[in-house]
Amino acid sequence: MQMAETVADWSSCFKADRHVGAVIVKDKRILTTGYNGASSGILSCVEKGECLRVKLGIESGIVLRCACGTKCDYSGGEVGSFG
Repeated sequence: MQMAETVADWSSCFKADRHVGAVIVKDKRILTTGYNGASSGILSCVEKGECLRVKLGIESGIVLRCACGTKCDYSGGEVGSFG
């Protein structure tokens, strides 16, 4: 749990109370970590200075899949990118 809390600090979510971290483990080995934020090469909400969910009126709990590449609902989306 401590590692998930540490990874959550990397979140680029505009709302400080929405920072989420995840650690995927198999057979007591860490496979990958993840956090909510924009994909590589995409400006985050913090960098844009606004929250897209707030701007569009999307309630909490609704999965957001948008063209900006925001990863809000899974971890390890880029794990294959690094071999």
